[in-house]
Amino acid sequence: MTDKNPSTDKKKQATNWPKYSILMSVYQNDQAEFLDRAIASMFAQTVPFDEFIIVVDGPILETVQAVLD
Repeated sequence: MTDKNPSTDKKKQATNWPKYSILMSVYQNDQAEFLDRAIASMFAQTVPFDEFIIVVDGPILETVQAVLD
């Protein structure tokens, strides 16, 4: 019997997907919880990204920095 796990099939077909990058900005008033959820969401996408760039635009809260670390 063949394993038909959708995530396994998607990974095998990854070479057929277009390449793309994600660019996300982080600002002073951003909340760590939302940033953490946004990053997790990017990693959970069906089509894998080729690069993920996070730009820190000015000073940020220590809690936000902890998410980035």
